[in-house]
Amino acid sequence: MDLGARYTTRIGGTDTTFRFNIDNVADKAYWLGSDERLIQGAPRTYKLSAQAKF
Repeated sequence: MDLGARYTTRIGGTDTTFRFNIDNVADKAYWLGSDERLIQGAPRTYKLSAQAKF
């Protein structure tokens, strides 16, 4: 399970969006597979980003 939040505001007259995501909230071990490969899934990961429109 993944979670995310977004906050949009104006800073100095510029539209700005902040995003925060958490991937694999439960920090469970899992495997991803295709026809010929098997790889371990990523651990819990935190992401923070900002976007400004000029």
